[in-house]
Amino acid sequence: MALDRVMQGKKQKAPRWRHCTTKTMGRMQYAAGAMYVMKAFDQASKNVTQEMIGDLLEAFRQMVLTNDWMDAKTKASALDKAGQMLQHIAYPDFILDDQKLDDYYSGFNVLDSDSYSQMVGKLSRWNLVHEFKRLIEPVDRNEFDFNAAVVNAYYQPTSNSIKFPAAILQSPFFHHTFPSSTVTSVELSGSRSLACSGIYCVLLERKTISARFVERGKSHLLLGSQGAPTKMS
Repeated sequence: MALDRVMQGKKQKAPRWRHCTTKTMGRMQYAAGAMYVMKAFDQASKNVTQEMIGDLLEAFRQMVLTNDWMDAKTKASALDKAGQMLQHIAYPDFILDDQKLDDYYSGFNVLDSDSYSQMVGKLSRWNLVHEFKRLIEPVDRNEFDFNAAVVNAYYQPTSNSIKFPAAILQSPFFHHTFPSSTVTSVELSGSRSLACSGIYCVLLERKTISARFVERGKSHLLLGSQGAPTKMS
């Protein structure tokens, strides 16, 4: 507690239930996410988000096509990448299927008589075996590798996918009755150094990057030696 007080400004120790809930959410993301979705998530938000992203992607394609600083090769790469972008919205369907969720956590069993440290030890061993098995399996770009109960939204360059956990699709960030906002559009412009499959490659030629800097510079002014505004390019 003394360290937390100095590092994080905490004034008192968090209640035990909060500590246990945080640990469970971090170590059992799919189970925790399933409980949140069944208890608190409005399914209409998922459908509206999917429609909104579809509209934004179409607007993005039109923006690329009418762009005057991108060359034809760069435009083709950008359109291809946008077309293959995966949309991971709210939660993976399997977490609402009790049998599939049980199968996912197969091998992990706790008893009412287990202490906290015993539960943590069992979960750590299960997770270690689970992760080692994944090393010999092909990468699944369609994997929803997030906790649906966490408030977050991000673009994952290595899988060319956008992630919107269920917990962020709520007020004040989002509601299916709210006007469309930037919470989704900001995640569409991803890395320029990774291809549509997440593999490293050069998507922008040097001359295209230079043209972009010139184009951006035209909208900025600097004060000259005599105080007169001067364009940066």
